[in-house]
Amino acid sequence: MKRIIAMIVVSLCAGILAVSPVLAATSPALSFLTDAVYDEVGYYSEGLVWVKEDGVYKYLDQNGKVVIDLSEKKYTLDRGYKDMTVQNFHEGLACITIYNEENPDPGATDAYYIDTKGNIVLSLGQVNKKINNKELSITRFCSSFAEGITIADCLPQADTYFVDKEGNYRSFPITMDYSYWYTEGLLCSIRNDGLEGGQWGYVDSEVNTAIPFVFEAVRPFNQGLAPVMKNGKWGFIDKSGKVIIKYQFTNFWVTDSNYTYKVFNDGLACVQKDGKWGFINKAGKTVIPFEYAQSSSFVNGYATVKNSDGTYSYINKKGKTLFKTKYADANCFTEKGIAIVGSKGVYKLINAKGTKVSKETWKFDATAVTAMDPDAVFYKKNDKWGIAKIVD
Repeated sequence: MKRIIAMIVVSLCAGILAVSPVLAATSPALSFLTDAVYDEVGYYSEGLVWVKEDGVYKYLDQNGKVVIDLSEKKYTLDRGYKDMTVQNFHEGLACITIYNEENPDPGATDAYYIDTKGNIVLSLGQVNKKINNKELSITRFCSSFAEGITIADCLPQADTYFVDKEGNYRSFPITMDYSYWYTEGLLCSIRNDGLEGGQWGYVDSEVNTAIPFVFEAVRPFNQGLAPVMKNGKWGFIDKSGKVIIKYQFTNFWVTDSNYTYKVFNDGLACVQKDGKWGFINKAGKTVIPFEYAQSSSFVNGYATVKNSDGTYSYINKKGKTLFKTKYADANCFTEKGIAIVGSKGVYKLINAKGTKVSKETWKFDATAVTAMDPDAVFYKKNDKWGIAKIVD
């Protein structure tokens, strides 16, 4: 059965993002939107964030208010569901997948999409009604919507089905064992075709091969380039399949790994080579040498790098160290130039010169800030997560 690469639970990028040079004129503080009561959290996407508390998923707005409660019967489909998975919003919709306790097959599911107001706007049943074939049925949605379509499984055939937001579908007599999502008109996927381990490549919106299936791994396109792997090393190709940056890297950082898959940030990509991290431009030229044990992507012209003692420093796009912190947890800065940093469980706010600007300090087990909404701070206490906001 085809399966989408699972990327539902998002890694919250604690201690690895960027800093703005703008300084705040007033004394910033943390405004607590929720208590630390959640077992899991997503990240803010299109103004909403999903959270999980005692097995129940909810979506909160940017004030921390519950706007969609997925424990309501209309969402559980009144079937005594066993569990569900949720996704972040993308193109106005989020996919909810139900695992039905009544069916002994653990893979049996039902699924639907909701809009940002919580309305169910598209379900498996709607699509299957249009298919109108008792011997065929869509069994799951395999991705969030990207460029107007989602990918779906159909059994007992192993065809690929594309479904639009109105539930209209197109079927293709081809099997893609794994897929990501469409970016810049191309979908990266894997086909076995009788080969051990399979090969990766790209197809267009008609599932015609756009870039041959000759890679060990590939990732979505962004800004005209995509990471691809051969012989265990990553390089970058353009949309014609031409190698622009030769295969040489063991890893790379990516912003918004769920959908946009942005590798080059502020014109530079953070990549790993020979065990060290450095930065290249889109021509593949090394701009900042490979000398860091850990680094982040650039955002607003700055990035963080990890020092040998476990603390962090901030660097600019020329690789110059702006200041070295004494903190073991250093997050990205807001647009107004404020970041939350901490060590030994004590956190405070600093400006882009490394100076403390908050009147208070806070005790957390950990914090996390994402580039998608750097004003929002996810904080952890006693293995539970809460949400706060940096305010002036």
